[in-house]
Amino acid sequence: MTFPATGFLVVHGGLAISGGAIAWMGLLLYRQARHAMERFGASFFVLAGLLAFLTNMFSFFNQQGRSHLILEVGNGSFGLATAVAILMYVGALSNRDARSLLENQEQSVRPAEPSDWTDGITGLYTHRVFQRQLEEEIARSRRYNRSLSLFMIDIDHFKTLNDSYGHPAGDAVLKEVSEVLRKGLRTIDSPARYGGEEFAVILPETSLEGARIVAERLRNNVLYHVFTLPHGHRAFISVSIGIANFPIDARDKESLVKAVHRGLYFAKENGRNRIGLHSEALMSGIEKNPSRLEDVTLDSKLGMMRNIGLAIDSKTPYTQGHTDKVVRLAMQFAKVLQLGPEESESLRVASLLHNIGLINASENILNKPGPLTLEERKIIQAHPTLAEMLLKDAPHLDGVLPAILYHHERWDGNGYPKGLRGEEIPYLARVLAIAESYQAMVSERPYRRKMSEDEAIDELRRNAGTQFDPQMVNLLWGILEKKA
Repeated sequence: MTFPATGFLVVHGGLAISGGAIAWMGLLLYRQARHAMERFGASFFVLAGLLAFLTNMFSFFNQQGRSHLILEVGNGSFGLATAVAILMYVGALSNRDARSLLENQEQSVRPAEPSDWTDGITGLYTHRVFQRQLEEEIARSRRYNRSLSLFMIDIDHFKTLNDSYGHPAGDAVLKEVSEVLRKGLRTIDSPARYGGEEFAVILPETSLEGARIVAERLRNNVLYHVFTLPHGHRAFISVSIGIANFPIDARDKESLVKAVHRGLYFAKENGRNRIGLHSEALMSGIEKNPSRLEDVTLDSKLGMMRNIGLAIDSKTPYTQGHTDKVVRLAMQFAKVLQLGPEESESLRVASLLHNIGLINASENILNKPGPLTLEERKIIQAHPTLAEMLLKDAPHLDGVLPAILYHHERWDGNGYPKGLRGEEIPYLARVLAIAESYQAMVSERPYRRKMSEDEAIDELRRNAGTQFDPQMVNLLWGILEKKA
């Protein structure tokens, strides 16, 4: 392979200059590279350029005694390095485009920035974020079978405050109320501005009883806080709070929000500056319109019936959870007695509604620590008959009513309301009597201390054949022994 001297110098001189340019371009690309692969590709450009420059410069200065081996190897290495550099850099650019696409996709599904999901006045979560969080918390509660409570908080007479002092004063109150609420909550609780003067609070893993305690604390914190308005004015503010619980009051997000609003409206309708439970609102509606009981009895999932039991239990702190405990024990009886599906369901409903006749009983009587007067005792003893009056026209309760009406009859005939004796007392009423009496004995009462399980069983056995069906007492003893 031979070249004229002049042509040889021109070719290899040009190639050396081109190699230097490629090396310089590689250095620029390396400085602008964002990722390791881009830097690696740029490095091969530098290498290829240096090989071309050095090989051709060697040939340029040694044209007379040039080494064909060095030239061939150098040019081959230059070609290979250039091809690798181009492939790697093109791959790096493609990778960068892919990364950019992924980042754009992530940005499109990423939650809104804080400026979009916090309220501008209070700094709390917005209504939209609250809805999303509530849905997530309900799904978590359902997955792990845990309780979830929800507050809806309304500032009392907020419109009057706005009209009297102006909207800047209203905004100042909203901000200060939000700070008071936040200080009274746990870090896992999620307060939000629901809209206007309403706030919502999600309380994960919180029972109805625990939620009532927290709500009362928040109500007092607001009530005794001195609010400073613009221009130096001071004001005292009160709030009304509605409470609902998942899964007690609702089975999904929409029904839970409706339930907590019912509790809030109940609190506002009954004087404001108070707490309203969904179950209390339900009971109040039934008291005003007994025909609503038909809706309750048609509830196939028994959720509304359970709410009624909880509402009656809430009339006194000594009976919190009483209805649920009676239902559980009654269902254990149903299993041991091998009751059929229809009888078991009748016993369940009777257990849920067995105290519905106490709907109008005064809390003063139910919480009285001493003996009842004759008149007070008559009021209490009338509750089975009142239950019959409330439920007699309700559909599907033919097998339920006898159990509710006669669960306070005695085996010796000295009970009420009819004085039935022995096996005259309906079978399910005798089962319910044992379950209800045992749970009352092992619970605290204003007029006596709580009994232990052994003490309660001893008391039942002493009264077997007089107050209680002896067979039922023995069955309960067997159930508790098996449980132990």
